[in-house]
Amino acid sequence: MDLRYKAGYRRRGVSLSKTLHERQLVKIVQRNFNRLYPKNYLKVDGLFGKETLKFVKDYQKKLGLKPTGIVNETFWRRLNEDYLLGYRTLRYSKSHFYRGKDVLELQKILRDLGYKILVDGIFGQETYSVVKKFQQQVGLPSTGVVDAKTLDILRKKVKVRKVKQTFEKPKPPLISIRKRGVVILDVQHKGKVSSPSDLGAYYSGMSEAIKVEEIFVKLKKVLKGLGFEVVLLTKDVKRRMDYSQRHAYVNKNYRVGIYLAGHLNAGKGSYGLFGYGNKTFASKFAQVFKDFFDFDYKIKAISPGVRGYSCIAGVSSKAVLCEPFFIDNKAHRRILEYEVEDVVKAYEKAILSCLKV
Repeated sequence: MDLRYKAGYRRRGVSLSKTLHERQLVKIVQRNFNRLYPKNYLKVDGLFGKETLKFVKDYQKKLGLKPTGIVNETFWRRLNEDYLLGYRTLRYSKSHFYRGKDVLELQKILRDLGYKILVDGIFGQETYSVVKKFQQQVGLPSTGVVDAKTLDILRKKVKVRKVKQTFEKPKPPLISIRKRGVVILDVQHKGKVSSPSDLGAYYSGMSEAIKVEEIFVKLKKVLKGLGFEVVLLTKDVKRRMDYSQRHAYVNKNYRVGIYLAGHLNAGKGSYGLFGYGNKTFASKFAQVFKDFFDFDYKIKAISPGVRGYSCIAGVSSKAVLCEPFFIDNKAHRRILEYEVEDVVKAYEKAILSCLKV
């Protein structure tokens, strides 16, 4: 049921039972608002008034949704997933999987402690088994329930591990900028001459080109902090050239070290990372993503002149077309929505490892 402004008030022609049901739903929204923003207390009265409307619109903006002020199915789903770790007790249930930010944080902690686990934000059978294994190893009852005691030990363990890594991890050898060359980040689809409005695959509010650009903007900042010279091909540059012209542009203007062409996918098919030249470069690049996300990436070498991939086939350097996720796959979408920092980290590690290929 969609809820709208003043939906909680009695209206002519609406049954009392329906009005009472709406008011109960509005109360749930108001309680969730107080959970998320305890400093801005909202009266829990079941009336969809101006204050509740303001929360709904502000929260929709935060989620990147159109601020309509209407509580619909998408709003309910995102609201129910927006929990901080520790706010609720997580457990495995065959009839209803717990999912949300708290599950993602739990999975990240377990992964940081060395457990092999898929970080997808869903408390399924795999997460349940890993939690039981952790509890058994630290001397807790092996219930698979993430209660306060289990969470406390988890946080202490990961804190100690991070401190050890700070003192023990050797600094990587510096590689001169001259040897590195320039890292070219090319957001595919967006701004092509032949179709300037093309944003690639689109599914349930997520656009391929916009999401790749978000990742590459953050990646550029990280790489520049490491001393790399990075060029993000802008919309203005690409408006003047299609795929087949880009390699000539970067070859002429830059000493290219690595050329990354960013894609996402939608629909049935094989996702993977496509390398120019030999498969060694693409395989090493893909291995980093596989270690991060436990996906079996398919590798394909691209030869010069191959239609559709000429942007990387013509680059006189290491070049790879990265298409690591489907935006219409639930597990992949959760990574793209909540784990963008991990995607950026995977790209960073792949670039560092591939400098030695």
